[in-house]
Amino acid sequence: MKRNRTIDLVFFVSGLMIFAGVLLLGIYHFRGSGARERSAEPVPTSRIAVEILLRPLLGEAPGRSVRLAIDRGELDVARTILENSPFMPRKDQLGLRLSLAAKFASDEKFDKSARLYDEGAAIAFLSPALSDQDRAQALLEIGSGLAAARHEDEARVCLKGVEKLIYESPHFQPAQRLQLLNGARKLYTRLGVKQPEEPLPKKFVPVQLLPLSLQVMVPPDVPGEFFEVETERRKALQRALDSPTDENWGRVIHAFLKEDQVKENVFSSMLSREPQLAARLSWLRERVVWRWTKYSIARRAYGISLVPQWEKALPDIRFKLVKAYEDMYAGYGDMAVSLPTPEEVQAGWTIVLRNELLDAWLGYYPDAPMSSIEAQLKEHEEKLSGKWKEELCPVVEVGSKSPLPFGFVVCGER
Repeated sequence: MKRNRTIDLVFFVSGLMIFAGVLLLGIYHFRGSGARERSAEPVPTSRIAVEILLRPLLGEAPGRSVRLAIDRGELDVARTILENSPFMPRKDQLGLRLSLAAKFASDEKFDKSARLYDEGAAIAFLSPALSDQDRAQALLEIGSGLAAARHEDEARVCLKGVEKLIYESPHFQPAQRLQLLNGARKLYTRLGVKQPEEPLPKKFVPVQLLPLSLQVMVPPDVPGEFFEVETERRKALQRALDSPTDENWGRVIHAFLKEDQVKENVFSSMLSREPQLAARLSWLRERVVWRWTKYSIARRAYGISLVPQWEKALPDIRFKLVKAYEDMYAGYGDMAVSLPTPEEVQAGWTIVLRNELLDAWLGYYPDAPMSSIEAQLKEHEEKLSGKWKEELCPVVEVGSKSPLPFGFVVCGER
């Protein structure tokens, strides 16, 4: 018997599918320093939800799809896209989470807003891609949102982070410190926390360029077929959405299977012969991007079944995604080791490990060895010296028993 795969049918049976538990994505809860556990959050399956969820597969930037979902009031759709966009710039991952959290809070869905605020706090504490100004503003907004959601303990962690940045980060002008402190007064009062009375420091140090960036280049010498199969898949998917017949959906399956075969062959070929580290890293990253897409399809993260064969092979697909992440971060580690001075090597490792830990904590890196990553991060941060100890301020504390597992230990001198 043929399966009818139209969007209308998906909409009709969505309640049954949710009840059956077959369309589950994860919202993660912190359960100690070594684990992140999924809870059952159904993927939206209404017609409008599926149309928005599929837009990134049609070539639209995920951030734009998230904003569209928020504008249309499809908040769970926006959440789902965020959960499946590991390579969105960190600043966008943070900003969109805060926007979405505020929307959930306005709808009095405080549990969902609090989860997003927790994830935003992790980005603010860990990401080297953010300026201290962005960190402080974000943590102040997150603390206020968590307090409104009655998560006061987490809010206090964020407020403490803002305070440490105000008094210890070298990258604020005196007027900026005062502005932040004034902005935090309401949160101090709401949480019943005594505001520091010591004078604000006047020290200011301009931001230095970090010794290592994880923004890798576009792979060189990309074979034409790599892009051709992407174009074929997008055309097939758009045709099926416009005319949802079994024949057109069958062409979608064929297009994805062909894309997988071509891309995996390209990855193997390029990685076996590419001697330059930067070029290898670009291909390692592309492999993670593709395998994450395949993993998301296998979990029905787009609201409908796209490639049934992948759903049956989910454990193997997950295993290969984990291996791709391991190889990519090993490559970033090689880049850190290649930096010219011992001080820059420690700084480079700190940047790599903070990003790796953040990918794990946000659920982008499945089955990541979090305890090992945390231990390595502590080791390299303790060895930071000179301007990099100040530039990579704050040092991150991981594995703590606080409601949020990250906090600022020291920022410069106080």
